[in-house]
Amino acid sequence: MHNIRIFIEGKVYKTGYRFFVKQIADQLYINGKVQYLDDGIMIEASGEQAKLDEFIRLCRIGNFDSKIKSIKVNNVLSKTFKSFEIENAN
Repeated sequence: MHNIRIFIEGKVYKTGYRFFVKQIADQLYINGKVQYLDDGIMIEASGEQAKLDEFIRLCRIGNFDSKIKSIKVNNVLSKTFKSFEIENAN
């Protein structure tokens, strides 16, 4: 099991991007969370490396209304998630 943290900047607010991220995480059996930051979105994700690679690829593309400016991926220490959650959802 691998763990990553992704920071995304761009047009992601009020675009359904967090719900898009949750949908692809669920489809790829990735656990973790997605949340707004002041300057973008942060995703913490845990799963098999091949599935995480596909997850990153799809996050980079985004959904129909988002425009991704930059994406940074960092490996993180083991963290346990039981599902994939949207934090600070309004």
